Amino acid sequence: MRRSLAYFHQALPESLEFKAFVEAAFARMDEANTWEVTEARNLAKLPDYADLSQLADRSWGQVIAPTGVLVAAGYPLTGLEVRLLHQFMQHYSIAKQLCDDAHDWQIDLEKGRVTAVVAMLLRACPLDSLRDRQRYFWEYTILEVNDLIRHHVRLARDQLESSQAIAYRQDLQRWLDAIERSCARAEAGRQAAQEFIKEFNRESLVK
Repeated sequence: MRRSLAYFHQALPESLEFKAFVEAAFARMDEANTWEVTEARNLAKLPDYADLSQLADRSWGQVIAPTGVLVAAGYPLTGLEVRLLHQFMQHYSIAKQLCDDAHDWQIDLEKGRVTAVVAMLLRACPLDSLRDRQRYFWEYTILEVNDLIRHHVRLARDQLESSQAIAYRQDLQRWLDAIERSCARAEAGRQAAQEFIKEFNRESLVK
């Protein structure tokens, strides 16, 4: 991390503004990671993810290089194009992290990691057996998570379509397409998962 910070400082040596942005980006990641360790490790005290910005802040370093490219090309750091890039990356990162958290919710729950998805499930499901939580997740939570994911994908598309400066537009569109396919796969597997749990219940294989 220290070496990458030094490299970013050298990227645009004449731009004090970009150096300050780099420092702020690293501080943003540090704060998000600290928040996760201190606030999202207690199943008895569920964290408030609010607007889900923590999900993007943890990986905010990925914004630094493309921001530097725009600044080097003459776009002001506080201008519209840089703002559109940042908004795109924020919404994309939130959607991507929600996908990952939905996939790993049982592992995270077992390890005491209260991700946004785990917090949504625990707040809504009053029962504490794994069987009940599995049933609730596949009946309700996965649909709620997918709605959130698609909301942030739509917002990311809006920023991408509004920008005149963001290059590799088709590649970025494919990032969003992949997330939407993940939502569709989860919904396609929802009925199979529900039937699987129901069959286990019928055979008394789940205690």
